Amino acid sequence: MKKYYLFLFLAFTMGCTQDADEGVNEDIERDERKLLEFFAQNNINPNETSLGIFFEKIETNDLGNQITSGDIVGIYYEIRTIDGRLIDSYTDESRPPRLYIHEDGGTIPRAINFVSSFAKEGETVLLYAPAYLGYNDYYFGQLIQPEENLKIRIKFKKIYSEQEIQELEDQEITEHIAFNNLVGFEESESGLFLLEIAEGDTESPKAENGKIIRITYSISHLNEVQPVAQVSSQSNPFQVTIGDAQNVPFIEELLKGLSKDAEIRAIVPSHLAFGATTQVFPFEIRSDLVQKGRLNQTVRPFEPIIFQAKVVDVR
Repeated sequence: MKKYYLFLFLAFTMGCTQDADEGVNEDIERDERKLLEFFAQNNINPNETSLGIFFEKIETNDLGNQITSGDIVGIYYEIRTIDGRLIDSYTDESRPPRLYIHEDGGTIPRAINFVSSFAKEGETVLLYAPAYLGYNDYYFGQLIQPEENLKIRIKFKKIYSEQEIQELEDQEITEHIAFNNLVGFEESESGLFLLEIAEGDTESPKAENGKIIRITYSISHLNEVQPVAQVSSQSNPFQVTIGDAQNVPFIEELLKGLSKDAEIRAIVPSHLAFGATTQVFPFEIRSDLVQKGRLNQTVRPFEPIIFQAKVVDVR
């Protein structure tokens, strides 16, 4: 799956620099020592891996498909510290599973992505993760404290194809439009839904290949009000060069042909937007990670977004 990253791309570094190799090794040894002590005290004999994680299979499924690199995986989970304090829980199977792509950088905590290689569709795994593969030195109020080893129960519910994800998102979008009695949205051939709020100054230059269009914008997840990314200042707008190969597909489609003062709102499926971004558990720490410079992707993976923009000018 091709990835496109926003005006804000990602580089999650819960880790360390080369200058701190010695400190890293000490952290790894500390985390492993604490886990081994926990196993001995509780008579636990988990599977050990070369990746630094330990796990037990609670439920097996010999007929399930093995999870492999590049798979889109839906899970239910519960994340606790090794001493039992709850960090996050998503176990209600009447709700859709939460999704991530099984590849490098697919999840935070990283250990969830790592253990996926040892699981099949339909299996439940109890994962013991050292802190350096969990949240490492990150903290978030009383919820997450630095250098805590984790115990994570994961049910690997389903492996999805890209086509299945597109169909699920299309259904979610149409249900959102119907439930909220939204009118005026038209579906494009690509699969996004567009509402023209204002036509703008049609006598002024239009956004064409090679031209720079400057906009204010906001992006939010479907069914959520709070923007996850926005530029609201007309004196310092965001700018896009039409025809640039680095443009996210929906940006090119929506902005091309617009003039000054045009305003639009669009509901965009993830395959036309930012696709397989890093999935963060719990959801509530994502914006804090961005603010602290540990993550540059504000948008969750495999979810439609609402994009609203107003054209400041075209040059």
